[in-house]
Amino acid sequence: MQNFRKTVEMAAAMVTDTELLLPHVELHADRRAVVDGCRGIVAYDETCAKLNCGAILLVLHGDGLCMEQLSGTHISVSGTLVSLELSSL
Repeated sequence: MQNFRKTVEMAAAMVTDTELLLPHVELHADRRAVVDGCRGIVAYDETCAKLNCGAILLVLHGDGLCMEQLSGTHISVSGTLVSLELSSL
């Protein structure tokens, strides 16, 4: 038990502030993306949604994109998703 506790403590110490700011993205097939950690919408239309996720710009490309839910840092985008792109801000 002590080894496990020490391993967890060491892993927690290695987590940087940047890693804590990364978004959590769930893809539901090619029909829906759920993002937690969104700080704002940079651009949005039916073919592209650009989301500010702290240190990351998350870009969803597709057809018929629609924002279903936006509350706090949580956003849900539905439609036909074609690609997802990540880049640093």
